[in-house]
Amino acid sequence: MLKVRRKLAGGILLALPVAASATPVYVEYESRIASCSDCAGSGVVVGDRFDGWLRIDTGLAPPDRFGDNSGSSAQYWQPGRDFIGGLGWPAREFSNDEVGVIDDSERNAFQSYSLWNYSFNPQGGGTIFELHVITEDRVDDFIHGKGLVQSFDTANMQGEVRFLGRVTHKLKNLGRGIQLAVERVSVTPGRCRAP
Repeated sequence: MLKVRRKLAGGILLALPVAASATPVYVEYESRIASCSDCAGSGVVVGDRFDGWLRIDTGLAPPDRFGDNSGSSAQYWQPGRDFIGGLGWPAREFSNDEVGVIDDSERNAFQSYSLWNYSFNPQGGGTIFELHVITEDRVDDFIHGKGLVQSFDTANMQGEVRFLGRVTHKLKNLGRGIQLAVERVSVTPGRCRAP
């Protein structure tokens, strides 16, 4: 019995560093504020820089919601999972963080990487940050499979790439919507270029 416990304890200890060291994925973005609704007096000005980064904790991320049944697309989403951080406060029990990956490059040349980061303000209200990179151009094959962990930098792409960036913020009865003119997105496992 003692040998079994030692083996079990040793196995658990060996497994702990692996479980605790899931490689994070860093999503860095460079953009400008393109438009802003209800921003009077907020200090937000059209044309201002809006650059930053997000960290996807792959150890906390849910599995692909559709598993093997989703064809060329994957959706990493589960209610209450706060696995994306970097903008705003941490989400609480109502988080809907999500990463969507589509790699249909062989049939229709459509590829995309999308994320939604939810955060909640301790004073009430919250923020939703959306970022999407999309192409239907066969020149750039930037998504490889439908896994959560991808690696690309749109600065290196040659074809037509479309971006969508949006920040929706609500505090009590005040709402604000910011559209972003995204210029660059990089997704890198394990490291972040930002200081």
